[in-house]
Amino acid sequence: MVTSVSRILSASAASWVRIGVTVIMQIAQVPLYLGSWDAHTYGVWLLLQARAGLGATGDRTRKRRRDAVMGEIDIRMTVHCLPQAGTT
Repeated sequence: MVTSVSRILSASAASWVRIGVTVIMQIAQVPLYLGSWDAHTYGVWLLLQARAGLGATGDRTRKRRRDAVMGEIDIRMTVHCLPQAGTT
């Protein structure tokens, strides 16, 4: 029988291994890129990759904020539409 703790630890370990493999692969790619590109071109490529990563982070943040605001609007409209005490 698999417990919740063992599933959490297994998922956490798998996540850390994936992060480690990604870091190693990215470090190993630097000489390959620099062998084909000059330092300026590699720098531009790094900036584009960083911008793409920041854009994805911004999209998630905007979505969370939009969902939170829409939830507040829904709550306000629901409360506003409820009958007031003493009125029928």
